[in-house]
Amino acid sequence: MGRVDVRAWSLAVEGATVRSTETPSGPAEAEGEARPAEPVVVLLPDAGMRAHEEFSFLLTVLGRRRRAIALDVEPIERAEEAVDAFARLVRATRGAIDAIAPAAPVALVGHGLGAAVATAIAADEGRVVALVLVAGWLAPSERTRVLARAWTTLHEEGSAALADLDALLLLGAPHLEERGREGLSRTLDVRARDGIAMLGCVDLRAAADRVRAPALVVGCARDAIVPEAESRALFAAIADSRYARVDSGHAVLAERPAELGRLVEEFVRCPEGRRAGAVLEGMRP
Repeated sequence: MGRVDVRAWSLAVEGATVRSTETPSGPAEAEGEARPAEPVVVLLPDAGMRAHEEFSFLLTVLGRRRRAIALDVEPIERAEEAVDAFARLVRATRGAIDAIAPAAPVALVGHGLGAAVATAIAADEGRVVALVLVAGWLAPSERTRVLARAWTTLHEEGSAALADLDALLLLGAPHLEERGREGLSRTLDVRARDGIAMLGCVDLRAAADRVRAPALVVGCARDAIVPEAESRALFAAIADSRYARVDSGHAVLAERPAELGRLVEEFVRCPEGRRAGAVLEGMRP
């Protein structure tokens, strides 16, 4: 199936350090066979998640046919407002993609905060040929703002309750009851804190209106961080989009990796295989 290579380097983009985990370009290329051109798939993680851990399964699934890259943008040590920090994160991520896959068509796959970054990039990047937004939002609700403030306060106070709260927010009740925190890889560090702050203030309505790439929006039925209604709003705002619902909490890659992997692989392989506005059926629980 091909090994996974890990590379790390510094980029001269907003002073960010980017870590890349990637698969080879696929078995057909290695064997010298002709095959249809595939986009480079770029995976963008949620707040506090390490890309190579969160996307380990998707890297394997997507890397069978094409080059797949998971990107971590390390925190930039400078205090600033969350909206400005998000704009810098978007610029740093775009610069990393330009450095790794110059001029190549790109499929962006983002989860949570990564979905917000992917939406912002796709709004102004013509070579994005497919866009997958998992547990993404359109604009912060009052509930989201309250959650972001409470989580940030607990983090700054060093509360011992934060790890338990995080598990309650990230995981659906069935998974938590049956398997506890199994599969959950979020670290409660400055990356998670800054990402949660962005969740409470980043408004993507203008960006979503400019997205022209075919998109798949995946909502999580038991999500306590980005309720499914917020993902449905994002779906409604992107002109060429389809929707899929997965029965999981926010940490869908821990709870339903096979189901999400199938949805993403099928969409990336043929983004326009389903008409805009279609609602895709997920696997049964």
